[in-house]
Amino acid sequence: YEEAIPHLQAYLRSGDEKYRKSVFVNLIKACAKSNKYQLAVITLEQASDNYPTDYDIISSAVNLCIDHKDNANLQKFVGKGLALRPDDETLLNIQGKLYEEGHHFEQALDIYKKLQVAHPKALDVLKHLAINNYNIGVQNYNQALELKETILTSRTWKAYIRITSPIR
Repeated sequence: YEEAIPHLQAYLRSGDEKYRKSVFVNLIKACAKSNKYQLAVITLEQASDNYPTDYDIISSAVNLCIDHKDNANLQKFVGKGLALRPDDETLLNIQGKLYEEGHHFEQALDIYKKLQVAHPKALDVLKHLAINNYNIGVQNYNQALELKETILTSRTWKAYIRITSPIR
């Protein structure tokens, strides 16, 4: 596979369009099989730029990013995939999990609400709805505690200033 990479890259540089898409696909596979992940990602970006409506290329990118636990690039390719197929349940599930991992619970909740419409009794969807509602509740509770602490600190500070201020 590794020996094929320079030849496939040379074909892409040639500008010939006849086999361009299949060469991109083969180059991506060769990079992945040769453990050249960064080159595979760069090639996937180029391929998705050249074929922005090709879902197979986006799907390959998503799978490669999942295999390498690369959430930054995964987010980018999931976004491109959702632009092509906004109701794709696999992409929605991935997007929801990325939002959860990034502590964006309200966005994750929106995703799982959308999935619940399609699958109202799906245990996994209901579980994620519960998790995100709980996490939003925890965030709200913690924000309330911080606000309370700020208010108490402010009142204490004002009282201190009144006590220590010189009388005029």
